[in-house]
Amino acid sequence: INQTLSQKRISRGEKLVIPLAEVNREMADQVGSKMANLGEIKNRIKVTVPEGFVVTSLAYEKFLDHNDLQSEIDRLLQSLSMERMDELYLLSTRLQQLVIQAEVPEDLQRAMTAAYGEIAPDPSARVSLRSSALGEDSTGTSFAGQYRSELNISWENIFQVYKEIVASKYSPPALTYRLARGIRDEDIAMCVGCMTMVEASAGGVIYSRNPMNIRDDTIRIHAAYGLPKSVVDGSVDADLFIVSRDAPMKIVDKKIGKKDRIFLCDPEEGVCRLEVTAHESIVPSISEDQVFALAVMAVELDDYYGSPQDIEWAIKTDGTICLLQCRPLEQIDSGERTLRVEEEVSKAEQVIIRGGTTASSGVSCGPVFHLVKSADTLRFPR
Repeated sequence: INQTLSQKRISRGEKLVIPLAEVNREMADQVGSKMANLGEIKNRIKVTVPEGFVVTSLAYEKFLDHNDLQSEIDRLLQSLSMERMDELYLLSTRLQQLVIQAEVPEDLQRAMTAAYGEIAPDPSARVSLRSSALGEDSTGTSFAGQYRSELNISWENIFQVYKEIVASKYSPPALTYRLARGIRDEDIAMCVGCMTMVEASAGGVIYSRNPMNIRDDTIRIHAAYGLPKSVVDGSVDADLFIVSRDAPMKIVDKKIGKKDRIFLCDPEEGVCRLEVTAHESIVPSISEDQVFALAVMAVELDDYYGSPQDIEWAIKTDGTICLLQCRPLEQIDSGERTLRVEEEVSKAEQVIIRGGTTASSGVSCGPVFHLVKSADTLRFPR
């Protein structure tokens, strides 16, 4: 057992940084599944993806070795008790600070500087940094929403943000996810993707098939004004367009949400939130032509990978559709059903709340506990 546990992952590749133009899905062990998929889509399917580069798993290991972090991380993890949420949060904070206070090696700084100059020669240009850990966005272990992404970052802060994304490997959800599945800390190298920032007029998420019913092959497009962040984190009541798969495609159902806020790139750095007027909030965020263009792209990706896909997208101010993320979509076998949920609910006396995103399917009852921030988990009833 000791011999197995002491084995260290063999580094693949020889580059600290790889341009996205050279990446494909066979390189997932060097760049992580998320960026490997984006490189595949950009270079082989020829769908528009922002220019970028990936800080590799080799760079991550060099960062750890340079600061002698792994042995200290292992020591701290051995003391973790899954039964105590307060201990989990304290350990998470300590591990993340350990990473954030570490130093980025000089050779990695030089490699990132050169790659940044290639994709963003203008000093005022901004980029997004996204996690792309080994195993992330792969079938069976998605790690969805557990690692950090940062938008509209200036060159001056790129090394600090890189460390913050690496540190997100030790967020409470990511720690519990790995421990619950018996995944060793050493087996998850945190690669980081850096892409030029998209000035988006609209964005959102597409499910190439219905995630809640394995027998439903309709395409579901969730959209809102501005950056797709508001759709991804569920902070607005997004528009929903359900599109039939067979040609000629048709919009078989739609729901225009009340989109009362919009996320845009701040002129300085980061993301700002603006309020939307009452009239604008109920206007569809994308046109029918854009709905069909997105649906066609979703079918193309579904066919290419041979499985349902969860796709994050944005539409530039010039109308160009950009793909930002693509990962396997898990579907639920809901069994044969003759009634739609809406029809069943309509028989009830009163609908208290509807919409939103399903975190865990099924039926339950009890008092609602509202989480506003992650620290509220500490007060979550047993």
